[in-house]
Amino acid sequence: MFKKLDDVENRFTELGRMLTDEKTVNDPKKYAPTMKEYASLQELVGCYQLYKKLKAEFDSTKLMVESEKDPDMLEMAKQDLPALERRLKETEAALKLHLLPKDPNDDKNIFIEIRGGAGGDEAALFVEQLFTMYAKYAQKNGWKVEMMSMVPGNMGGFREVIAGIQGQKVFS
Repeated sequence: MFKKLDDVENRFTELGRMLTDEKTVNDPKKYAPTMKEYASLQELVGCYQLYKKLKAEFDSTKLMVESEKDPDMLEMAKQDLPALERRLKETEAALKLHLLPKDPNDDKNIFIEIRGGAGGDEAALFVEQLFTMYAKYAQKNGWKVEMMSMVPGNMGGFREVIAGIQGQKVFS
C-alpha cells in the first residue's frame, strides 16, 4: 500500500511541476487534463502526508515513553500517545477509502425526478418536502440546481418535480 502511495505522491509532485511549466500552461489540450489529474490526487496526497507526519510523531512519542528518564516528560508522552494512536488509525482508514477505485460516473451531473404516489394532496406535499431537502443538500455542497419541470399539486406541493443538479462529484 505504501509503495503505491509513494508512487502517487511522486506523480502528484510531477504534475505540480508540469502545471508551472510554460509549455503545459500555454497548451489547453495538455493543461486541462493535467489540472484535472492534479486535483483528483490532491486529497489523497494530503491525507498520505498527514499520515506520514502522524506516524513519525507517534513513533517518536513511543520511543520517548520507552527511553525517557525525566518523569514529567514521560507523563506528558504517555498522555499524548493514545490520542496520536487514534488519529493515526483514523487517517489510515481515510487513506484506505481514498485508494478505492473510482467509479467512472463519479464526476457526472444528475437529473432527479420525484413523483407523488398514491395519497393525492398529501403525496404532493411530501414531494415538495423531499425536493426541498435535496435542493438544500445540493446548495450546501455548492452544486447548481436547475428546475426542468414542475407540476403543482391541487392544495400545494408538487405532483412531479424534475431538476438537473450540476457540480463536482454530484453523482458520487
